[in-house]
Amino acid sequence: MNTSINIGLIASGAGIQEATLSSVSIQNGYQLKKVLINEALPARMAETKYPGAELVEGLHAILQDDSINLVVLAGNAGSDLNLIKQVSDAGKYVRII
Repeated sequence: MNTSINIGLIASGAGIQEATLSSVSIQNGYQLKKVLINEALPARMAETKYPGAELVEGLHAILQDDSINLVVLAGNAGSDLNLIKQVSDAGKYVRII
């Protein structure tokens, strides 16, 4: 059985450069599906860094997407307890990098 784990990425502030998925992760069934664009991660940077991912402007686009299993929080987003709670309340796994 081929199980794919779809990821939503939310990144902000310092440490955003480390928010990268390796090709090994993608080969092991992980797929970056959506990336939240914002001041820290503008669309042009996101398009270059995450080709093939859908760029979204609102958090709800990630939280309300039933196909997303895992939300990766990078940079300052990982220290936002309210954001972590929202992701968890939406029934998603959370990974902080």
